[in-house]
Order: sequence, then C-alpha cells, then structure tokens
Amino acid sequence: MLNAARLKDRSATIEHARLLWKDGHHRKAIQTLEGAISANEANPTTSSSVEVEAMSFLSSRGQHQNESTALAHLMLAKWTDRAGQTHSQAIVQRYREAIKLYPKWERAHYYLGKHYNKILESEKAKPMGKEAQIYLSGEATKLVIDNYLRSLTYGTKYVFQTLPKLLTLWLEHASIVEQPLDPKRGDNEDFQRHTKAQRQKSLDEMHAQLKKYIEKRLQAALLFTILPQVVARICHPNSTVYDLLTRIVAKAVHNFPQQGLWTVLAVVKSSNKERATKGFTCLQKIMVSSSFLDPIS
Repeated sequence: MLNAARLKDRSATIEHARLLWKDGHHRKAIQTLEGAISANEANPTTSSSVEVEAMSFLSSRGQHQNESTALAHLMLAKWTDRAGQTHSQAIVQRYREAIKLYPKWERAHYYLGKHYNKILESEKAKPMGKEAQIYLSGEATKLVIDNYLRSLTYGTKYVFQTLPKLLTLWLEHASIVEQPLDPKRGDNEDFQRHTKAQRQKSLDEMHAQLKKYIEKRLQAALLFTILPQVVARICHPNSTVYDLLTRIVAKAVHNFPQQGLWTVLAVVKSSNKERATKGFTCLQKIMVSSSFLDPIS
C-alpha cells in the first residue's frame, strides 16, 4: 500500500481504508473511503488486492473507472451497514450507487438483498403491533427476492445463500396473504383492508418476477439445486404458487432427467392422495415439455 502511494497509484487510498478497517479503526476507515470516493480516487491503474474475488467478475471492456468506483461504493455500503450508525435509506442509496455504476455485478445485488433481509429480520423480531408497513405489506420480502434474483442472473457464487432463502420467503408470504390480520397489529377496518391489499399486490409482483426469471433468466442448473425443497412444497394451496413450482420442477428435470426424475417419481408414489395427484400432474407437464419422452394423452 505504501509503495502504491509512492507511485501515485490512487487505489492506495482504498487499500489504506481497508487496512484501517481490518485494524479495527472503523470510523477512520469509513472517512478515508468517503474521501477517496468524493475525490474520485477509486480508479486503480493496476490490479488491487481489494476484493480480488469480486474483481474477477468485472468486465475488461473499458469500464475500469466505473468498476473500481462501484467497488468503493460497495465497500462503503457494507462498512456503514455493519457499523449500524447510518440510516437504512442512506445505506440502500450507497448499494444502489454501486449497482448503477456496474449493473451486472452479482455481488452488489446480493449485498443489497442481504441488507433488505436484515431489515426484514429486524421487523420480525419486533413486538406485534410495532412492525413497520414495509414488513406488514410484504414489500421487504419482495425487495429481498428481487435483488437475490438479479444476483443469480450475473453469477453463481451466492446460489446457496440466495435461492433457498428466496424460496422460503416467497412461500411464507404466499401462505399468509389470505389469513386475516391479527387485531393486535391494528383493528381499524381501513388499515386491515389496505394491508391485505398491499400483501396481495406484493405477492402478484413476486409472481411476475419469478415467472420471468424461471422461464428466461435462471439457468436450469441453478433451479436443480432447490429441486428437493420445491418438490416438498408441491401441495401449496395457492394455484399460482403451485403453477410456478411445477415450472421450476419441469425446467430442472427437463435439463437433468436422469437425476431429477427420481425425485418427482417419489412424489407420484406418495401415500398422500393429494400429493400423489399433484406429483402426477407435475410429471405430465415434464413429459409434455421434454423431448426425451412422449406426451401423455
């Protein structure tokens, strides 16, 4: 870092901030990084050791200025998030600045989703009746899912952190949409009606996003990693949820028939009549959409 500073490599300031953070001087590290960003010093001329694993995903097509500045913004957002002394909206803005500078960066989308998940968990832990509207309406859940889906579009590093989590959050929200709101959260009829409508709106938006990503953007190999969890929830009462779950199964098994069919056939042979029926319907969809089997009439 000192040698880079002597050579007037402007990335030395970022390295200095990183070193301060590692040594426990968090406030000074944040101030140094803020100064580097404001002075537009996040423009390394040589490869830096800062977040080497993240930089491996960065493009080499003349976007070095934006990429390194995005890296600085992401570091600053992560540090201020961990410090817990900055308003959430300001932290979100820093994450979004990193995404704006480098939209196809998996890591930036993942950490923004992780921040929203932190908000979600914080609201869950509050006493009943004290939760914010972002939690009650399902908006926080939707934001976590949106950002995790975007991160999966640009890489696979966080697949085991994101896919199971977004599946759980989506299904949990879908299961409470039709449930009446607890009066402890507010017994006003307008409030109850508004919150229920917002929950349904959030679910509809989740479904639109999930359908788009399942059909066009997510690789079948990624969906295969959650096949057992999806099959376990195949009896979900919501018809739209069931349709999307069968789409996930069909796409995964269509691309990996030798490995995936065993999981589906186990459902078809279930002693639970409803589960077996839905498993058979799912198997029919796989057969119709797959070239390796003849459609069932």
